Amino acid sequence: LTRVISHPQALAQCEHTLTKLGLNVAREAVDDTAGAAEFVANNKLLDTGAIASARAAELYGLNILADGIQDDSSNVTRFVLLAREPIIPRTDRPFKTSIVFAHDKGTSVLFKVLSAFAFRNISLTKIESRPHRNRPIRLVNDENVGTAKHFE
Repeated sequence: LTRVISHPQALAQCEHTLTKLGLNVAREAVDDTAGAAEFVANNKLLDTGAIASARAAELYGLNILADGIQDDSSNVTRFVLLAREPIIPRTDRPFKTSIVFAHDKGTSVLFKVLSAFAFRNISLTKIESRPHRNRPIRLVNDENVGTAKHFE
């Protein structure tokens, strides 16, 4: 391989593994992972690999060279569908939407974010904070010395 193509997020989530595999190849970002597989297949690119799902490999008749190549083995990618017009949810089971976001530092930022839901009468069933991977929890010692404990 001389090149690997995929969505920018997929390329980032597999960067260390590609290097560990000894693949000194150009990385090229495209619009989506399945589209990368389709592009490789349709253009019969024997020197180009795509980071995509096993289902995309099956759909486009590609061979899987390596499986589970994400850098973080606990990584799970989920997709969401957005539409300008309302989509009526199924009525045979509860409808649930998850939103993940990061925000800038500042005064009352979490309040400002959550107020967007409150002003629209949107009920929340769960709120979860997670530390940023590269900036974990800051701690204060027993003498209350150090920076405040918080997530970034």
